[in-house]
Amino acid sequence: MGDITERWNSAWRDFATDGIPATGENDPNKAEIRPIGYLIERAINAAQAGLTTVSNIAARDAFFAVPANQAKLVYVNNNNGSATDPANGVYEYAGGSARLAASFYAGVASVVQPLVDEAEGYAASAAISAASATEAATEVEATLDELGRPTLGLLPKWYSNFSPSTQVTLDPRGYLVAQNNGGAVIDGLGLNYSESIRDLEMRTPRTYPYITGTGVPSGAVLDARGYVSSTFGGSSDGKGAVALAAEKERLSRIAPSFAVTPLFVSTLEIGAARAGVSRYFRIPAGVNVRGDDHAFAEARRNSASDTGYISLAWAKRTGGVWGATTLLADEAGMDYHNPCPIYDQITGDLHLLWGAVTGGVTEAEEAGDPAKAGRMMHVVYRDGAWRKPSNNAVLTLPFKASDCDEVLQGRKAAWNLFYSGPGTGICMSDGFLIAPGWVRGADGLSYSIALRYDRMSRSWSAGGAVPYPSGVVNLNEATVAENDDGSLRINCRTTTGGGRVIATSFDQGRSWIGGYRDTTYPTPAVFESLLRLSLPGDGKAGRGLYYNVADPNDRQNATIRFSLDGFKSYAASRLIYPTLTEDVTTDFEGVPLAAPVSLTHRTDYGVMWSTGPGKTGLLIEAQVVRKDGTVGQYFVLLFIEFNDAWVLEYS
Repeated sequence: MGDITERWNSAWRDFATDGIPATGENDPNKAEIRPIGYLIERAINAAQAGLTTVSNIAARDAFFAVPANQAKLVYVNNNNGSATDPANGVYEYAGGSARLAASFYAGVASVVQPLVDEAEGYAASAAISAASATEAATEVEATLDELGRPTLGLLPKWYSNFSPSTQVTLDPRGYLVAQNNGGAVIDGLGLNYSESIRDLEMRTPRTYPYITGTGVPSGAVLDARGYVSSTFGGSSDGKGAVALAAEKERLSRIAPSFAVTPLFVSTLEIGAARAGVSRYFRIPAGVNVRGDDHAFAEARRNSASDTGYISLAWAKRTGGVWGATTLLADEAGMDYHNPCPIYDQITGDLHLLWGAVTGGVTEAEEAGDPAKAGRMMHVVYRDGAWRKPSNNAVLTLPFKASDCDEVLQGRKAAWNLFYSGPGTGICMSDGFLIAPGWVRGADGLSYSIALRYDRMSRSWSAGGAVPYPSGVVNLNEATVAENDDGSLRINCRTTTGGGRVIATSFDQGRSWIGGYRDTTYPTPAVFESLLRLSLPGDGKAGRGLYYNVADPNDRQNATIRFSLDGFKSYAASRLIYPTLTEDVTTDFEGVPLAAPVSLTHRTDYGVMWSTGPGKTGLLIEAQVVRKDGTVGQYFVLLFIEFNDAWVLEYS
């Protein structure tokens, strides 16, 4: 029977070339399957070769009447001239009479039935696949009907190198169908406005003799993936304008939205709608977990100073409604710093790292004296409760540092100051959890680091320090994001030389390469935030936002910058407050004032996270008009929620 099994497995193999997935799924060949029936029939005939065949029951009984035949099998065929007579079959002699040979049939069935079952299974799978394909095709057609069939529209006139007379036809996915330039219709099949100019059918680099009216000069060269690599003379790739136009087209049916909610509100704001738990709030952080937003901040109980009695505050939004502000971690005589949440998209856990140090100890004192060194703590939010990670014990709020786990792995002896964040960590596309952090030793030098999480040991470990680029000393509060190639990007605050320091890691933050100071976008020494909007390989790789305090000397001009190339550059930007100083007539809650008040929109730390499809939340330290009509900062942290369409509205 080995030949039957071998031929059967060959005909029903998984792939075109057995064992090689790259050759594609195998479509069973009927010409290979039919000969297997002959093999089965031949095997059955061979099994019957030792049988005596008789024509009826009487002949069977005569055969078994001979004692020498009673150990043999006899086959009754065509009993009394009927091929369908139930008496037909193979018989054995037992207990003094003839009976059907059940063991013979069981043996044949053990060989044939599995093959029959497998064939029926393949047939059922094929039927399901066909039904699924039909259902998918129906769904696609319905989607096209819903989105609208290809329509003709003008490209945005904002771009000087787009001719106002140039018209393009885009399908519902944003792919270019055709364009009309100066009366000449140019076939655009395969050119993709959603990801710059792209030829979906191309396999090798090719030069287009013209791409008139697209913003890309003549002679554009496309790489093997179909993206513009250079234009005539190699001076520019021209992708930015084309890709931005595609983003605006993609969002053209979505209305811009921008909403402000006072979230963490001081107890000094008498009459405020939200009850406070502290006099001052600083160092915002936040993350979305399965549709619920979690916001965190330092609750500075007595003053806005970096030292003193400092707790951690927490607020949660469910179903679009923010719950009450809660003291999450609190301990008299202690300072709790830099809450840093990280959502694990694989397990659903929300991790929180933060720093703990004796109250009143300054950063310089903490870094310079091992006896005053701080600790980094770790808790996890799981199944609706805050828990100690090492034993899953539920914690009572507010908890203390001693109730939680301490992060020790990777910490160097010289790192007396050892803080997470601030801001928010990330879950990378390969599943690694990464959190930003910074450290400082007795030498007074500070460094940015990243921490990574090990799910097996349920613990965090610190990586290596980001090296100083030339002319830079001291790096600290950093933000992290994933690059297009899956590597890790860190964007660091520096207190020397201005700008930001950018570096890359290919080993989840254990080491860093390519560090440089970026002074392209103005910024003072302040914490800023990156937010990746798309994962590598999802068809929109490179989309992301940068919260930038866009002033080289002061903390003001908060700006949202929009990237289409993985934070290498920014194709569009928009100020949170278009007018830096203005007369306002309401307080931070929108309640009318007795008289207009001059407000300068100072903006300090801000952190972004995705709150839903196409929506971003920004928790920001902003100067506001208080309930008593005075102007102040750190009394209120504002939660601002906007969508992509708002960012690009005037681009």
